[in-house]
Amino acid sequence: MFGCDAQAICSYVFWPVAFLSGVNIGDCHKVAELLGAKAFLNLMIAYQQLSVLINNRRDLLNHVAQNGTWYWRGDDVILRTTGPEDTVLANGIITVLNSAYLPDGIRTKCHNWLTTYLTV
Repeated sequence: MFGCDAQAICSYVFWPVAFLSGVNIGDCHKVAELLGAKAFLNLMIAYQQLSVLINNRRDLLNHVAQNGTWYWRGDDVILRTTGPEDTVLANGIITVLNSAYLPDGIRTKCHNWLTTYLTV
């Protein structure tokens, strides 16, 4: 179901900002949600949500390094295990910043703005 709270609305409003900051296109929605959390809730909640995405990415990389398999189910990443239940990484992952496709001036200005906004 489509959520219509302030954070969901901001995820669409801040999507272009995330994209112009050099965020991978697949992660723009998640980063824009974090910006919405920062705008309407507070920085601590936004950082807590970001830490979940970063920890999920670390867990996925560790799983893959041990020749584990995984798949997407909606926004969640499912790690296949040898046990009775697979491990669910709720809300997926966030990838490493790759903004090489943006001109240096734009990338730097947008990245600086995003960094300043998240830390103020």
